[in-house]
Amino acid sequence: MKRASLITRAVLTLFALAGILYFSLIRSKYQEFCRGLTVVSDLRLTDRRPDVRYRLGDPPQVLGPVMGPPYPGSREVFTVDGPPNDVNTMPSKTSILDYSAWEYDNSHGDKIIDFDKTGVVDSITVYAKDAAPSAWGPIGGIRNGDSEEKVLNLGVPSTTSIDGVTKTIEFADIGLQFWLEKGRVYRVQLKHPTKGERARFWRFLHTLMP
Repeated sequence: MKRASLITRAVLTLFALAGILYFSLIRSKYQEFCRGLTVVSDLRLTDRRPDVRYRLGDPPQVLGPVMGPPYPGSREVFTVDGPPNDVNTMPSKTSILDYSAWEYDNSHGDKIIDFDKTGVVDSITVYAKDAAPSAWGPIGGIRNGDSEEKVLNLGVPSTTSIDGVTKTIEFADIGLQFWLEKGRVYRVQLKHPTKGERARFWRFLHTLMP
C-alpha cells in the first residue's frame, strides 16, 4: 500500500508539473499574440511622430489624403528628396510634418504609418506582396504568405469583401485587417481595436483550436 501511495503521489506530481509547464507555455504564447496586435518592427500604436522618426528615420515617401471618385481609396505618393520640379516630388513649400501618412520600404516589406490629428500613430500597414514568405510577422499569429485558412483560425471575421483578385478580411474587435491574393496574405493593417482584453483572449483561444 505504501509503495502504491508513493507511485500515486509521483504520478500526481508529474501531472501537476506538466500542467504548470503547459499553462506557462500558453501564457507566453498569449503575450506574444497580444504584442503582435500593437507592435510592428518596434513601432507601437501609441507612438508619436518623434518616436517614429527616431526608430525609422525620415520617411523616403509621404502620402496625400485618401481620394474619392474616380479613384476611391487611392493616395498620391510623393518622394521626399526627389528631383526638383518633378510632379512626384514633395512640394518644396511643405515638410514631412504636413502629411498624415509616411511610407518606408525595406527587405521586410513596405510600411505605411498613418497619424491622427494629434500626431499619434493611428494605423500601421505592412505590405510585402512580392517579398519572400514570412517577410513580416507574426502579427496576430499571422505571417506574410500564410493561407486564408490560417487567418480564419482567428475566428469569424467582422467583415469580408472581394474586389477583383483581392480579398479583404477584417477583425475590427482586435484591430486587424488582412489583404489576400490567391489564398495568401500579402498585406496587413494594425489599428486601434474596437473591443478590449476579452476579445483578444477569445481570438487567441480560437488559434489553439484544431
